[in-house]
Formats: sequence, structure tokens, C-alpha cells
Amino acid sequence: MNLKKVVLYGFKSFADKTTIPFEYNMTAIVGPNGSGKSNVADAIRWVLGEKSAKQLRGKNMQDVIFMGTAARKSLSFCEVELYFDNTNHIFPIEFDEVVISRRLDRSGNSEYFINKEKMRLKDITNLLHDTGVGTEGYTLIGQDKVKDIMSSKPEDRRIIFEDAAGVSKFKAQKAETVRKLERSSDNLSRCNDLINEIENRLGPLKKQAEDAMKYRELTTELKYNEVNYYIYRFENNKSLVDGIKDKLAAIILDLNNAEQSAQKAQDDYDMLTASIGTLDDKLADCNQRLTSLKVSAERASGTEQLHEQRILHYTDELKRLSDEKASLEKSMGEKAEALAASLAEKEQKTAELSRVSATLEEDTLKLQQILAKISADETSIEDSNRRMVSAAEELAAIKGNMSALVKEKELNEKLLESKNQNLLVKKNALDAEYTDLAINEANLKKTMDKGKALADEYNENVGEYNDKKHSLETLAEDLVKLSSRISSLETKHTLLVKMKEDYDGFGLAVKRLMQDAKSDLDLQRRVCGVVAEIIKAPVGMELAVETALGNAVQNVVTKNEEDAKHVISYLQNKRYGQITFLPMTSFKPRTLEPEFRSALSERGCYGIACDIVKYDSKFDGIVKGLLGKTVVVDNMDTAVRMAKNYRYGFKIVTMDGNQIATSGAIRGGSAKSEGGIFSKEKEIAEAKVSWDKAKKQYEQLIVMRADYERAMHKADDETARLKSEMEELKIAGGVLKEKIAKSKQNIDFMEEEVHLMASEIETLKKGVKETADKLGSVDKLEAEISSQKIMSGDLAEKSKAQTDLNKKERDELNSKVISLRVRIAELKTEIENAEADSFRLKREKDVLNEQILDDKAKMLSLESEVNAERLRAKTAVMSREDREQIETLSQYITELTDQKRNSQSELSRINSLRIQLGDTVKDLEVQRYKQEAALEKADSDIKYLEDHVWQEYSLTYQNALELKDENFDFEKANSNINKLKRAINQLGDVNQLAIRDYEENGKRYEELCAQRDDVQNAVDDLNKILKDLTDEMTTRFNDAFVKINENFKVTFKELFGGGNAELLLLDSTTGDPLDAGVDIKIQPPGKNTRTLSLFSGGEQSLTAIAILFAILKLKAMPFCLLDEVEAALDDSNVTLFAEYVKKLSKDTQFIVITHRKPTMELADSLYGVTMEEMGISKILSVKLADALLTAEEK
Repeated sequence: MNLKKVVLYGFKSFADKTTIPFEYNMTAIVGPNGSGKSNVADAIRWVLGEKSAKQLRGKNMQDVIFMGTAARKSLSFCEVELYFDNTNHIFPIEFDEVVISRRLDRSGNSEYFINKEKMRLKDITNLLHDTGVGTEGYTLIGQDKVKDIMSSKPEDRRIIFEDAAGVSKFKAQKAETVRKLERSSDNLSRCNDLINEIENRLGPLKKQAEDAMKYRELTTELKYNEVNYYIYRFENNKSLVDGIKDKLAAIILDLNNAEQSAQKAQDDYDMLTASIGTLDDKLADCNQRLTSLKVSAERASGTEQLHEQRILHYTDELKRLSDEKASLEKSMGEKAEALAASLAEKEQKTAELSRVSATLEEDTLKLQQILAKISADETSIEDSNRRMVSAAEELAAIKGNMSALVKEKELNEKLLESKNQNLLVKKNALDAEYTDLAINEANLKKTMDKGKALADEYNENVGEYNDKKHSLETLAEDLVKLSSRISSLETKHTLLVKMKEDYDGFGLAVKRLMQDAKSDLDLQRRVCGVVAEIIKAPVGMELAVETALGNAVQNVVTKNEEDAKHVISYLQNKRYGQITFLPMTSFKPRTLEPEFRSALSERGCYGIACDIVKYDSKFDGIVKGLLGKTVVVDNMDTAVRMAKNYRYGFKIVTMDGNQIATSGAIRGGSAKSEGGIFSKEKEIAEAKVSWDKAKKQYEQLIVMRADYERAMHKADDETARLKSEMEELKIAGGVLKEKIAKSKQNIDFMEEEVHLMASEIETLKKGVKETADKLGSVDKLEAEISSQKIMSGDLAEKSKAQTDLNKKERDELNSKVISLRVRIAELKTEIENAEADSFRLKREKDVLNEQILDDKAKMLSLESEVNAERLRAKTAVMSREDREQIETLSQYITELTDQKRNSQSELSRINSLRIQLGDTVKDLEVQRYKQEAALEKADSDIKYLEDHVWQEYSLTYQNALELKDENFDFEKANSNINKLKRAINQLGDVNQLAIRDYEENGKRYEELCAQRDDVQNAVDDLNKILKDLTDEMTTRFNDAFVKINENFKVTFKELFGGGNAELLLLDSTTGDPLDAGVDIKIQPPGKNTRTLSLFSGGEQSLTAIAILFAILKLKAMPFCLLDEVEAALDDSNVTLFAEYVKKLSKDTQFIVITHRKPTMELADSLYGVTMEEMGISKILSVKLADALLTAEEK
């Protein structure tokens, strides 16, 4: 006996707290319909952890709470308790009694308890594990279990036996393992996708990283060379410049000397050039005079003879030209005749060519017509013969294949119908594929749109991250600067305070005395302080107050004369020097006279100085003694005006430090820029304010930095999330693209299939039509063949004679056409030759005509010259004075020529020297320019190198010395630098972040590989677990099934009083043995073996109960509740059922909810459920007679 009692409160119809004790092995619960007896079974099911309201005959779980009646209110909660006897330690806890309870309130809050301790449902499930008690299995058996056995399909019936074999929990584990395996496989696929993606990036990144490393190496080496080159040039620049200057000085000296020599040579050259010019003028004059005299002499002696010779020559030339003209005119006449003959021949040949061409065109047309007629006749005969042969062949074929054509027609018609049906199926499949394609494309668009939105958001986050990063970097720089400023301000404030404490700006004696007073208590007691310490000037009036006090600002105040005397003695002993002391007891205050009081109301007057400053009242006498007769005004104009108005009756000081004494003396000018003693206080206060302000700003920046860092982390996390989502969308998009590509491929294939099928259908249709046409064309073909024979014979006879005539005419025309074509070619050649002759003759005629005209012109000119010469040959006489003059001029010309020759020789020498010196000057100027350029370049190179090293490496000469290499090879530096720059340029655009990106991607790659390996190991482990679970489930099920089958054979015979029964495992349709269905074969006494479904309802019910008993015999359970499972049995079978339950109750406690008398009779105890109050169930201990009466009434 294991279940001791059930306590219900507020559960369904049990509104009051109700206890049902189970003291015997077989307890029956009876009652009329609707009394609530099945609620006891629901209560036990509910407390054991049932989560389905449907299993509890409700819509939601709150339906199990008492809903109230007309006389009673509903309850807010319900509670059920199960008391178990655990003395034999069925439950694995150290208690002899175990109480499992469950409570539920209207809010849906459900609580579980073990021995009044709050627990989880999982704890309840673990406690019941392996005890046989639970909502699943066979602790609670109702009519639904019997129906499941009777009416379920073999595959569904298997579940009943799996529950009995304890395989259900393994199925749940297997399902969970399969889900984990699917998730792990998805994760593995995603890891592989990410690894592939990173692998695709790693290749280019590796190259970029190598370039970046190479770039770093090259830039480092370039820095080494450029910095050391700069250092070398900087250190050796002076010696280089000095060498260039020495060379330049020597070149300038040589250049000056060369320019002087060149100038002298130029002067000599100019002088000789002028001298030769003078000689040329003289020679030209003498030659002109000599020529004139000689011409006169010639005229006098030989003019007549000369004219006669010329006349003879002109006469001979005229005769020659006349003969030549006659010969040319004769030749031109011959050429004209030949040209006319050539043109006439050309016209003749051209006319003949036109006639022959026209004839050729006519004959060619005739020939073409004859050839067309011959061809048409021959074609007509051939076509007629061909048609006749073809028709005969076709007729013979049709007659030979008549039966085959009929069969072919029927076959094609059936094939056509089948093809049409297949085409319809293919089109439907194509439409479905188009639908899938549209859905996938829409999903891809959504995915891409979402990916684009995520990319935009990702870029926005990256931008925000970079902005925050930039702001953080700027903020860090500001913090560094501000920290430096705070340190500077603190140092300044500390220094100012230290200067104040050290009495900086005071006289040496005052400084030493006040410093000693800090450590000498006697001095501290006697010295009250300096005037500057006891007076506080208002802001802005420090200079005016200090001017008013003058040297008194450093006076030392003592309490009395004795103290002053003691301190003076101290000064003398220390040899500090002299100080003015102001004893408070003896120093007299001074005030402004009444007649001057009106000055205080003057425009620009601020008041008396002692009223403006602040001080301790005990120093009233001292302050008024020093400042009581001093007035402070705004400027010098006000001071002068007031001094005159009040007759210099008091001291006046201005805000900018000028003053007018009572003596009339005026002191002023520019004030000290560093300020006075009173200004030190102002500086300390301002320094303190600036220091505090900077610290506050620093704190604010620290807060801002924290905000920026949080924002950066947030943006970074969001970026990582977006990147992950984008990768997932990318994978999803890739899957969709593959589906779309597959759909498109399928569509292309299916469209091609549809097209091919449509083509085949058209071909079949044509075939069917052709076959039908052939079958119907036999008679037509026979008539056509007969007609064709007659027509062919007539046509052949008629066309033969005409064809012969046409062929004869064709041959004649062909010969004539060939002759005409040959003649046309000859005529064209002759015409071309005539045209060439005409052109040549015309050209020769034109040349002759030009020569004739030229000879005529020459003859006319010669005749004119002959007449002119005859007129000139009449005068010529020469005198003696002319001959003497000719001799004198000839001798003078010879002398001048010799002088010119000598001068030209000297000029040539000097010119060579001048050119040589000019070249020397040019060479020296070039050298000077080069050295000046070198000097300028030396300075500019150093400046350039200095700027370059600073801009590129932020190094000054002093900083660069740290990188100096004493063994640096200066000679190779330039070539090395150029080589390095070329190498850097060859690298192109270098991604400086590639090294970091490569390392990060490499690290990510390794992590993903590790993750992939872990996931792969997990997949392998899950596959192993899945295999082990499958093996375990198969083994357990098979073992249990064998035992249940053996038990079933026994229970069947016992319940039916004989017969045979067997449980059979069917073959699995999926190939998985765990999916094999269970069939039931029975043979009641006196009947044949058949499947369960072929027997009556009572036989089926009893068989199902036999199976349940067989399952119960498999493993004894702590208790079992049977809810009206025997309702469908007749009385005799109910008795058998009750007796069998009684038999099994020796090992298992049974609680039977029943209406049947035999069951009640055999029960050890009996409880009745009644509703004395409408809607409220009560438990009564029922006498067996009453129970039997109830059963009889039912």
C-alpha cells in the first residue's frame, strides 16, 4: 500500500476540504453521473504535474478552481495533496511519508510542494522518476486508453507500448538531441560561412599587411637615411659654404680681369673699324673719279668701232631669227593637218562604236529571251514528269501502307491526348514554380531591404563611433593641455604665495626681519606687520593706494616705541640695515581740514584714501596717519583742477599712479608693468580663481570622457550586433538567391520541356492531319496521275519542234554577240589611241606657236637696237689733262689700298682676341652663376632638409642627434634615398591599418576555427548520443515488447477463457525501426484468427483491457487508478475484469472509479461521491449493499 490518502480543497466540485483515505489494495469510488467522482482522477493527475487544461476537461488551468454555485461564492485558489507511504523508500528521499501537493490561484500562479517545502515541477518530476508514477504511463488509465488501443493506427498504437517500455522519456531526449543537432549543424554551417568569408578577406589582407610591413621597413630606413643625411649636411654646411665662397671670389677676380682685357680689345677693334671706314670712303671717292675719267677716254677713242660691231651682230641675229620663224611656221602647219585628221578619225570610230553597241544590246536581249524560252520549256516538261512520278510513288506508298496509316492515326491520336494531359501538368508545375519564385524574390527583396537598412544603421553607428572616438581623442588632448595648464597655474599660484611669504619686492632689511619674525616669538610679539599687510586695497585701486603710501608701504608697524627700539637694536646686531617703524602709540592720525571737505564731492573724486582701503580698526591711527590727507581721483586733469582750486591743501593721487604733493610737486609717468606690492595680492587671487576654474573644467572633461567612452562602447556593441545580423541576413539572402537561381533554372528547364512538348503536340497534330489527308487522297492521286500522263505526252510533242528552232536561233545570236563584243573592244582601243594623238599634236602645236611669237618679239627688239647704235656712233674726244689725272688717281688708290690691307690684318688679329676674351668672360660668368647657385642651394637645401625632417618626423637638429650614425655613408645617401622613395611609390596606396586588420581577422579566423571544431565535436557527440539513444530505445522497446506480448497471451486466455492472441511489429514505412507500427492478432475461443478491428466492440474492449493488464504485469507500480475502463463490457466480462484486478492488487494498489456491480463487490473498500448540495461533491463511505443498489439502478 503506497498511496495513503488524497486531500482536496477547492478543486473543481470539491469546494470543501475533502480527505479520501486509501487503506486497502483495491478501493472503488462510485457515484451517479455528474457527482464529481472523475474529479478525483483529475485531481491526482493535476497534482502529478499535468499542464494541459484539455486533459483536465477544461479550457484553461483556472477552470480547476471551484467556480461557485447559486448558494456559494467561488474560491480564489485550489490545492490537492497526495500522501505516500515511503517506508520501503520507493521515493529517493529520507522520509517515511512523502506529501506531494500543488496550489493554484486565480492569477494563474501555480506552486508545487514536497512535504510542505516549495519546489519546482522539475523537482516533482525527478522525484517520481523511475517510480512508475506520473501523468504519462499507466498510473492513470481511463477509457481513452482503451479506445486508443482499439481504434488507433498501428503507428499510433506503438506509443502505448513505448510508454509501457519507458521509451517515452528517451524519445523526448532524442527529440531534444535532434533539435540540438539541427542547431549545432546550423551553427556549424554559419561558422563555415564566416570562416569562408574571412578566408576570402585574409588573402588580400595578408598582401596588404605585407605591403604595410614593407612600407614600415622602407619608411624606417628612409627616416634613418634622411635624418643622418640632414645631420651630415647641417654639420658640414659651413665648410661647404666656405669652399663655395672661396671659389666664387677667385672666379670674380678672374672675371674682372677678363672684362677689362675684353673692353680694351673692343676699344681697339672699334678704332680700327673706324679707320678702315675712312679709308673705304677715300677709295670709293678716288675710284669714282678714276672711273669717270676712264669712261670719258673710252668714249673719245673707241666708241665708233664699238657701235659698228654691235650693228653687225644685231643684223646676223635678225637673219637667224627670220629663218627659224619660217621653219617653225612650216612645222606648225604640218601639225595642224595631222591634228585635224586625228580628230576626224576619232569621230568616225565613236559613231561606229555607238552603232555596234546598240546592235549588241538588241542581240543580247534576243538571246536572253530565247534562252528563257528554252529553259521554261525544259522546266515545264521536267515538272510535269516529276509530278507524275511523285504522284505515282505516293499512290503506291499509300496503297501499300493503308492499314499502317490507320493504326498510325489511332496511335497518334492517343499519344496526342496523353501529351496534352502531360502538358497541362507541366504548365501547372511551371505556374507553381513561378509562384515559388515570386515568393522567394519578395522575401529576398525584404531581406535586401532589411540588409540595406541594417547597413545604413551600421554605417551610422560606425560614423557615430568614429565621431565619439575623434571627440575622445580631442578630449584627451584637451585633458593633457588642461592638465598642463592646471599644473602651470598651480605652480604660478604657489610661486606667488611663496613670493608673498618671502616678502618679495620689499627692502632687504624688511625681508630679513619679517622672515626672522616667523621663527622668533619675541619678534612676532613686537612686530605687528608691514603696512602692506595691514591694508587691503580695493580691486582696481591697488596702484593708487600704493602711490599714496609711497615708501611707507614697507614701514613696519609696532605696538609702541619700546618694541620699535628693541627691533632697531636687533637690526643693528644683525647688520640688516635700516627700517622705518610706525609705533601705534606714538604715530599720529591726520585728517582732511574742514575747508577741503567740499573737494570730496567734486566730479572725478573717489574720496579719502583711508576711507577707501580696508584694515583692522586697531590700526586706525596708523592708516589715517598715512592716508588721512590723501584724496584719490580719476585722472590727472581732475587732480590738477582740484589742486589749483584748493591751493594744494592736500595730497592727490590718480588711479593710474600719478600724484600731486602739497608742495605743488607733480610726480607721474608710466607705471611699472610688473605691478607693485598691492598688485601681488590681486595676482594671487586671480591665479587662485584661474586655477580653480581650470580644475573645474578638468573635472567636467573627465565626466565628458566617461560619457563618450560609454557612448563608444554602446556604439561598438550596437555595431557588433548589426554586423552579426547583417551576416545572418547575408546567409539568408544567399540561401534565397540559391533558391531563386534553382527556381529560375527549374523554370528554364520546365519552359523548355513545355515548349518541346508543345512542338511535339503540333508535330503529332500535323502527322494526324497528314495521315488523314493521305487516307483520303487515293482516288484523287489516281485521277491526277492519269491526267498528268496525257498532258506530259502532248506537252513533249509540242515543245520538241519549237525547242529545236529556239536552240538554232540561240546559236546564231550567240556567235553574233561574241563578234560584236570583239569589235566594240577594238573600237574602244582605236578611239583611245586617236585621243592620245590629238592631245600630243595639240600640245606640240601650242609649243611651236609660242616659239614663233617669241622670235617675232626678239626681231622687233633687235631692229630697234640697230637703229639706236647707228645714232650713237658719232661722238668721242679725250684731252691730255684727263690722262695725267688718271695716272695720279691710280697711284693714290694703290697707296690707300695698301693701308687698308694692313689695317684689316690688324683688325682680324684684334677681333680674334676680342672673341676669345668674350668667350672667357662668358665662361667665367657661367662659373660665377653656378657657384652663386650652389651657395644659394646649400642654404636652401639645409632649410629644405630642416623643414622636411620637422614635417615628416617632428625632429629638430638636437632631437635628430639621437638617431645619428657615426658610420653613415654620405656618398651613397642620395641614391639610397631615391631608391627607397621609388620602392615606396611602387607599393602604391598602402593600407596602414591592414596589419591590425590582418591580425584581428587572423585571430577571429582562429577563434572561428576553434568554435567550428568545438561545434563539430558537439555534432559528433550529438550524433553518438543520438545513435546511443536510438540503440537504447530499440533495445528497451524490443525487450519490453517481447515481455508484454508474452503477458498478453496469458491475460487474453485468462480473460477470454481460452483462445490465442499475439502482438506483431509491422515493417516500418520510413525504414526506421522506431517507427514500426503494432498490430494485434486475436483468436477468441471458437473463432478464426483475425485483426482486432474485425471483432465486436465488447471483444475489442476486453482485448484492450487484456493488453493493459499485460502492461501492468510488466512492472509493478505503486498504485494505479482505473477510471471506468470496464464500462463497455457486459456483466460476465466485468466479473472477469474485476477478478483480474483483484488478482493484480496483490502487487499494485488499485483505485477503481466504476458503475459496475461486480467491480464494487470485489473492492476492499468503497467510497461514494454525492452532491447533497447542488454543485458540491462529498465523499461518503458506502455500504456494499447500497453500492450494489446504485450499480443496479445504473
